[in-house]
Amino acid sequence: MKKTILLLVLVLITLPAMPQGKKYKKSMLKAIEMKNKASDQAVALESVAVFENLATKYPEQWLPHYYAAELLITNSFEEGNLARNDELLNRALKNLDQAKGLAPEESEIEAMKGMYYIGMMASDPESRGPMYYQDALMSIEKSKAQNPGIQGLITWML
Repeated sequence: MKKTILLLVLVLITLPAMPQGKKYKKSMLKAIEMKNKASDQAVALESVAVFENLATKYPEQWLPHYYAAELLITNSFEEGNLARNDELLNRALKNLDQAKGLAPEESEIEAMKGMYYIGMMASDPESRGPMYYQDALMSIEKSKAQNPGIQGLITWML
């Protein structure tokens, strides 16, 4: 009898989480599709807002933070205004730090942090190159140490 009650309690506790998992996956797939179809910077930044909203709605998930950071970093390379570039990159770093807090073992987050540093260097190479070069290398090396198979992602990013 105790086992039956315990099983029933477990089922009742986990039941509400099941639809939320499906909603999360469906929302993420929709957001990723939007990201992949982004034809210009404005649409890409709308995608960032979608990912950031998903990160708020599903605070235990690291992927929305990761994708928001990826979009912010890649858009920083297209931004000509240094102040706006810094704004995008600071927002990206905030997302990366949150993702890293949720999933410290994910090598992709560390690889993207390397891209963040490259974005910082690219926005003002003369003054920021020497400042961020070692950080970029360290993030990339740390990512490879976490997951030697990530070399393909790193090559694609660079």
